[in-house]
Amino acid sequence: MAKPSRPVPSTVRAFLLDGGRVTKWELERTWSVLEEMMTLYYPPFRADSEEELLEQTMVALRRYIGVLSNYDRETLERGWARVVEGHKVERWPVIGVIDAECHTIDPQRRTTAPTHEPFVPQPKARRRHGYKTEIGLMSQEEEDLEREYDLHGPTTDWCMRKAAAVQRRMGAAGIDEHGYMRPNTQQGRPE
Repeated sequence: MAKPSRPVPSTVRAFLLDGGRVTKWELERTWSVLEEMMTLYYPPFRADSEEELLEQTMVALRRYIGVLSNYDRETLERGWARVVEGHKVERWPVIGVIDAECHTIDPQRRTTAPTHEPFVPQPKARRRHGYKTEIGLMSQEEEDLEREYDLHGPTTDWCMRKAAAVQRRMGAAGIDEHGYMRPNTQQGRPE
């Protein structure tokens, strides 16, 4: 098990600016809070090497920057001060806690949506059910599975049944070890 360690803020900043997929503007806006967070608290993960620590820190900080850059620097620093007052563990505060504190200070600022939204199926745009079956692009079984997808979303069972229906329509004998459909060795396509 790796021992806990803290990333070096100056190194993290250099890597974020160099290839961290964040803009300089976003980093400047959030850096005072992120630098203090890295100095005061341990990251919420453990790493076996300095490279792994830096990599995991970069991934996590991109998320923090993406959420927190929606606030101006004053709001961010005031919200951060509130978080530090109430934060009792040695790990970084959760992004949502900082976001919530900043939002209470400036409710007009936040533009991000909650990150844990339930799946809400959206019906696909189509002319009407059955038209793909009529013109031969889809079997009736596949059309029924499309309706089921519209109602319940993609489940593992649904994916397996959809793959089997496509294989039957295409006349495949199954899937080979590389993930490709094996052709049916019988003559003609099954009806």
